[in-house]
Amino acid sequence: SDPASALTVTDLTSTGGPLTAAPGGDFFGAGLFSNGTVTLSGVTVTGNAIDATVAGAHYGGGVAVAGTLVLENSTVRGNVVAGPGPTCGGGGVAATTMTVTGSSIAENVADCDGSTVASAFGGGLYVFGDLTLRDSVVGGNVAVSRAPTAAVSAGGGIFSEASTTISGARFLDNGAGTVESFVGGAYGGALAVTGRLEVRDSDFTTNDV
Repeated sequence: SDPASALTVTDLTSTGGPLTAAPGGDFFGAGLFSNGTVTLSGVTVTGNAIDATVAGAHYGGGVAVAGTLVLENSTVRGNVVAGPGPTCGGGGVAATTMTVTGSSIAENVADCDGSTVASAFGGGLYVFGDLTLRDSVVGGNVAVSRAPTAAVSAGGGIFSEASTTISGARFLDNGAGTVESFVGGAYGGALAVTGRLEVRDSDFTTNDV
């Protein structure tokens, strides 16, 4: 969509969107891609997958928004971003900035492999800018990287690069891990934030690295 435009989607299911080829090797948003402002209300995003076959930067197995995303009273479940790196992020959603209210982010996967290096960030959500998350559940999401030289995974539930405010949320059974790596590591089974973080009235249960 046009960067100046605003898109609102209500009461819709986005499912079964496969994305296996893209110019330049970068893949974005198997279910929905926009470079404008997007509001998803009462929407279910499920069963979408980026299955990249070439090395690149791959983001948003379900949804990718190069702009502002508002997600309210919605479900993002069972989406995947996978393929050769160097980077795979946001198995469920990737966005520049994001506000999430009353929603479920569950059982999404970011799975990155590489001949030498691979990084997987945000099994559920990857947010490049500011994130606000309210009254939502983030559960059962996974970020995993596989590379013989250097593999890094961070934020099994959410990876955020800027100011992050969380209230009334529940994080459970999320995980971050690496496989067959000489160096690297896994960080933040539930949540990894590189900017300012504020958490209020939230619960973190059985998240693993």
